Amino acid sequence: VEHGGAKYAALGRGKSRGTKLVSLSGAIAKPGLYEVELGTTLRTVLYDLAGGVPGGKAFKAAQIGGPLGGILGAQHLDTPLTFEDLAEAGGMLGHGGIVVYDEDVDLVRIGRGLMKFCAVESCGKCFPCRIGSVRAPEIFDTILDGRGTQADLDLLGEVNETMLVGSLCALGGGIPLPIRNLLTSFVDEFAKHVPGARTPDVV
Repeated sequence: VEHGGAKYAALGRGKSRGTKLVSLSGAIAKPGLYEVELGTTLRTVLYDLAGGVPGGKAFKAAQIGGPLGGILGAQHLDTPLTFEDLAEAGGMLGHGGIVVYDEDVDLVRIGRGLMKFCAVESCGKCFPCRIGSVRAPEIFDTILDGRGTQADLDLLGEVNETMLVGSLCALGGGIPLPIRNLLTSFVDEFAKHVPGARTPDVV
């Protein structure tokens, strides 16, 4: 405000201009609210500003942008925090909330919690979200109970795609993003529960 719009617009990267408030929580040494220039890398935010993962534990993933935001792994730590770069990486910036997960977190349980959140929040108007957000936690429960097979993962992928393309609003259409990230980039997490698990053909 003091220096004018042009000064503010000079900050940032690409089409993402200015600064962004990011809220860090989870497995992070210094959680809190940080204002960063758009284009600052995820690594800089997590390690240089917020002190990294505490207790000497390894970073596993970060969910950026709230419950509908993508879950990105260590291979994305150098991704600039911009709307475009995060979308290209399979995520989203959203409201800037960042939840950090360390090596001890079971991301399959995180996926189950996200789908359960969707079920609780669903208005029920459209059946892909109304039914899919209930059926998906059931599939996750089967997997977490040690009764899962590749067929369950394939079905989860199909439910995810149905919600993505068929839901009427951003809730049912958005929750598939982090589930897709898990099924593609973190299929090894599913392999802890389903031996030989592989990414479904449809996600």
